[in-house]
Amino acid sequence: AFLGRLEECKRCIDLIDAVRQLSQKGITLSIKIAGEGPKEEELLAKVEGAKLQANVGFLGWLSSTQDVEELLSWADIVVMLSTSEGTPKVVPEAMSKGCVIISTPVGEIPWMLEDKKNALIVPVCSPDRLAAAIESLTKDKDLVFRLRAGSAKYAKDNTLDMQVDRLWSTVREIVI
Repeated sequence: AFLGRLEECKRCIDLIDAVRQLSQKGITLSIKIAGEGPKEEELLAKVEGAKLQANVGFLGWLSSTQDVEELLSWADIVVMLSTSEGTPKVVPEAMSKGCVIISTPVGEIPWMLEDKKNALIVPVCSPDRLAAAIESLTKDKDLVFRLRAGSAKYAKDNTLDMQVDRLWSTVREIVI
């Protein structure tokens, strides 16, 4: 699954290219893309041109938390392929739902994700490496298990309550 604005810096086009590559190798995926933006028509045309309409669905913007949670519950993998990012909220949300994350190492993501521990990290603008990462997940169930376990640990250790507790602990250390 992909959740985000459909704009150049989010690189959703790399996901479509990776799905095309995997389809040519006989690996069939079902991808849902949630979002709107200036690249939407180009992405739709790319899917149609690659004859991937049966594999790639566009959901539009998900306006409710329930819609996002339903998509994350459906998804096995969530991709974040941005060339620039802050602290994406979708990463811990997806991790808490048991999704495996494949991401580029931009913005705050390297502070959240560790390659092969709780996610797979791929270079920016690299659909070939993304395809290889997805393919590895289709072939290596132990890797999927380890990544899901790492994600669950990260999600558990980084709840809002845990963050508040750590903040208060730091404040007490400074004040005392």
